[in-house]
Amino acid sequence: MHENAHLYGGAPLAMPIRLLVSEETADRALCLLAGDLEAAAKIDRSAEAAFLPADVSAAPESHANPWELVVIAFYILLAGITVLQTKYPIIMQSDRRASRAIAAVAIIHFFGWLGIVEALTLVSAYLHVKRSAASQQKDTT
Repeated sequence: MHENAHLYGGAPLAMPIRLLVSEETADRALCLLAGDLEAAAKIDRSAEAAFLPADVSAAPESHANPWELVVIAFYILLAGITVLQTKYPIIMQSDRRASRAIAAVAIIHFFGWLGIVEALTLVSAYLHVKRSAASQQKDTT
């Protein structure tokens, strides 16, 4: 309650704030306010154990479809292809400015190819994880 009381008073940090929690979480809130994070974690674990059914194991399930890798690979590939669209400047004279412009485009193209290689690496990692998950599932059945 009164979390915005500092906006109405004269001193921004001198206004008291009342903390409201439910009765079920009061012990955890007291531990957190006292700075005893280990006790709060124990309370959390005991509360989670009370809500879990008996037939559910505590081990987390493996992430068999990491589709996020494909999404990240797509965006990196898109950036790499876009960067490769940069054209070399058409400069008739051979001076320092022209060589700098050509070098800049060559560096940009290098980063574009690097992005494409990274995207392909992510896609191959995705395929590897999918294949290993499928073989693990086949072994367990």
